[in-house]
Amino acid sequence: METIGLIAAMRQESQALLRLVPETKRLRLGGFEAAEFSRADRYCLLVTSGMGFERAGQAAGELAARGAGLLISFGIAGAAEDELRIGDVVVAQKCFWQDLEGPSRPLATLSADAWDAAGRGLEGRLLTGTAITTRGAQLHFPASAVDHPILEMETFGAAGAAGQAGVPLLSIRSISDGPAEPIPLDLEAVLDEHYRYRLGGLLAQVLRHPGILLRSGALTRNSALAARQAARAVLAVLDQPGALTGSAGG
Repeated sequence: METIGLIAAMRQESQALLRLVPETKRLRLGGFEAAEFSRADRYCLLVTSGMGFERAGQAAGELAARGAGLLISFGIAGAAEDELRIGDVVVAQKCFWQDLEGPSRPLATLSADAWDAAGRGLEGRLLTGTAITTRGAQLHFPASAVDHPILEMETFGAAGAAGQAGVPLLSIRSISDGPAEPIPLDLEAVLDEHYRYRLGGLLAQVLRHPGILLRSGALTRNSALAARQAARAVLAVLDQPGALTGSAGG
């Protein structure tokens, strides 16, 4: 039976997937919260890593050590261009560290059958793109820079660990915010070096910008939609009987 390793940074993202799976078993894996289940004769092991590229890399290493032949990093992401809309799902073809500095890390692509399966039933579009891992910076890139850039905090770390283990990594993310509907917080100012919220920094931003509280409701709704979209796409990929990786357009 093929083993698939799944990585979600936040409980919101992992729970969105687990709510769609009727039979799961909860466990601990190398200090991480985890769950196991089967889909289409595939053994699936899901780890909730916590935010940040370091923890994502550690989770990827744990899953590879447990025999995963393919890793899937999934969840929500921000758009770095106006073309992407809330709820769109982006399958990244490569990833960069913040500001496109240094070489990219390659990512696996979906097979044509898996692409078609992922696209069915989504409330938004399914597109190929580029993952840009940041520490929370909300960056904006010209349209010609890279294909459909998305912002998140984990893929570059997971891809590094996956590459060292010789295991391919898929990245499947849904858009929760973007230039038209940005995150109302400066994440770099409110997260510490371990990607935990600093209460003092959070309160200071709210006091300076009370409108944050009003805009947080929209972000909550958009994040929930994006988490559901990413989960639906991942489960559709896992449920289709053919090869998961290969070459597909978007």
